[in-house]
Order: sequence, then C-alpha cells, then structure tokens
Amino acid sequence: MSTPPISPAGGALATQALLDSAAMRLADALDLAGPAAPPAAAATPPPPPAPAPPAATVAAQAAVTQQASLAPALADIAAALAGGELPAPVAAAAARVAALATPLDPAPSGEALKAAAGNSGLMLEPVLAATGAPPPADLKAALLALRQALQTAAPALSAAEPALLAQPPLTPAQGLAQNPPLVLEMHPAPAGPVALPSPEQAPPPAQAAIVTGPATPPPPPPYRDGPLTPQPPAAPSVDPAAPPAAIAHALLAGVTGALARQLLSQLASLPDAPHAPGQAAAPQWSFEIPVTTPQGPAILPLRISRDGGGVATPGDEAPVWRARFALDAPGGGTVHASVSLRGGHARVGLWAEQPEMAAALDERRASLAQDLAGQALDAAVTVFPGQPPVALAGAGRFVDRAL
Repeated sequence: MSTPPISPAGGALATQALLDSAAMRLADALDLAGPAAPPAAAATPPPPPAPAPPAATVAAQAAVTQQASLAPALADIAAALAGGELPAPVAAAAARVAALATPLDPAPSGEALKAAAGNSGLMLEPVLAATGAPPPADLKAALLALRQALQTAAPALSAAEPALLAQPPLTPAQGLAQNPPLVLEMHPAPAGPVALPSPEQAPPPAQAAIVTGPATPPPPPPYRDGPLTPQPPAAPSVDPAAPPAAIAHALLAGVTGALARQLLSQLASLPDAPHAPGQAAAPQWSFEIPVTTPQGPAILPLRISRDGGGVATPGDEAPVWRARFALDAPGGGTVHASVSLRGGHARVGLWAEQPEMAAALDERRASLAQDLAGQALDAAVTVFPGQPPVALAGAGRFVDRAL
C-alpha cells in the first residue's frame, strides 16, 4: 500500500512536531543532569613563586634549633680524655680542642686575649679563601676536625655494642621513672642513638645521656646587636666509664651544637643592610672565647665594633672603637663591660647584676682608671647595678615566614 504524499503544510507541521519532541527530550535530559553549569571562566594563572629566602636566613633557621654552648662540650671532652677509652684519632682531635681554652687563672694578658680572639673561628672561611689552609690554632677548624673524627669512629664503635644500641628509645618520662635518682638530658643525635648506662642500673634509653644534675638549657642564640650571654662553668654530663660508643655519640652531639652556635655568631657579624655606594658597612665582630676556670670550662662572649665604615679623611675625627664582653664570675654573678676608645680617651662602663659585686667594683674604680692611665689613656670608669641596655630581638627573627 502506498503512502499518501505529505502536503507542504503537513510537512511543516511534522517538522515542527519533531523539533518540539527533540526539545522536550533535551529538557528532560538537562533536568536529570542538574542545573546547567556556568560558562567556564578563563583560567587564572598561578601566583608567581615566592622568592627564595637568603642563604643566611636559611642557615640561621637551621642552626638556631641545634645551637648549644661549647662549655658543656668542653667539660665532656675533658671527662672523655680522662677516661682514656677514645680511639686514638678522636682523642688527638679532642685534645686539640681542649687546648684552645684560655686559662683565667692567672689572668690572661692582652696578647693572650688577642690570640684567642683571632683563633675563635670567626674568620676561618675568609682565611681559607685567602690562604687555602686553616690557621693551626683555629677553634672552628679544630671542632670540624673533631666532628669528622667522631663521625668516622662512631659506626665502628656502635657495631661493637649491638646490645646497647638495640634498645628502643624511651620518652623522658619513662626514663625518669626507671631512673628516679638521675636526670635525663636529651641531646640531638645526628649520627645515631646515644646511651650512657649508669653503673648501678640497667642501661637507660638509647637517645639519652645520664647526668647527675639538672639539665642545662642552651643559651639564647646570638644575633646582631643582641645581648651577650655568658655561659657559666659547666660540669661534664658523660660518665668516663660508659661504653666508648655512647661517649662518642654524646661528644658528637655537643660538638654539633657548638658548631651551630659558631655559625650564628658569624651570621651576627654580617651587616644588616647594604650601605650607600662607596660607603662600607660599619664593622662588627661577635664571637665567643672558651676559658678555663677552677669550676670548669666557661664561655666569654665578646663583640668588637667601630663607628662608621667609610675611608677617613685628614679632617675627620678618630673613629670610636667599642669592645663589649660579659663574664659569669663564680660567686659574684654576671658582670658586663663596655670599653670605648677614641684616640687617647677611654671610657669604661661596668654593670654587675649582684649588688655585692657592684659595690666591690665601685671600690676599685680608681685602681682600674690608674691602670689605664699607665697605658697613656685618659680614662673614666663608671659602675652600674643591673644589666646594660640592649636592643631586643624583633618578632619572628628566626621564624620561617615562607609558609
């Protein structure tokens, strides 16, 4: 049977019906799929990466978490050398470090202090760049050599004591519960666990060193124009009768902390900001000198600075040199000193934190001024109670702000 032809009018109606049906089916599909998504916006380019922080900032942020006073490390070195159980290369390197401490009894001469300042390690890298060899008595070079000797010897010593190193680490609270008469001082252990067993008790946790007194927190990190923090005489924290591996790891932790603090002192000696073209930065050197006292090794912090940084002309006045230091006097508290020198004029300020020490220094002002006059200096000496004014650290000095 044949199909009748569609008239033009009928064809238009049929076409419209097909379009309406297709539109209804499309609408149903859109309803099932949810509301229509808005047109895609142009892709937003990612923000540019934050500039990398200066190398000095990165180094300071890493060192500030590891820094520690050299005084406890020197006390541990002396105890370890007295025990006589260190490998020969470690003992030789440790003896070189111990020999660089300046005795305070008798009082050191000016030449001795000058030599100690030159050997403090502050200028090691510039000397290496200029001469290609470290100074024979440089403290930082000696500490680096001792760290290398300890890192080389520690694995062999640890392998000889598998039972000691197999113990799982405990928390400080667990260690104190097992060793109530003792105190646990936690040290960073970059080269492996540390364990110093007590002669009377079972070996304690692998990452703790047994000490017989309260743990000494590290001093505040040094920074430019910051306060000088003397470190009082320290007692050893290691037992000379402990296994050699434990002693080596404890010494490695102390040397690592001392090197981190030396790095912070070097960074504190850098200028804060660039100066005008042709104008050099005012020099400032911050460093620490190890000293020996009858009570044990201590640290003497010093800062030497000079006003101005340009080249002097014949009409200019002589620059002012300043030297500041702080000393923890056994039985007398902390004493701070500031010495300013311009030409033949010297001004000395002394601050004593204990009233008795301030009174004793005040009684000797005339004697000190007379001693300085013997050096052809017009001297004035003033004694103050308390502490000298210092510039406080700005908020976030050692915080990583890249996050």
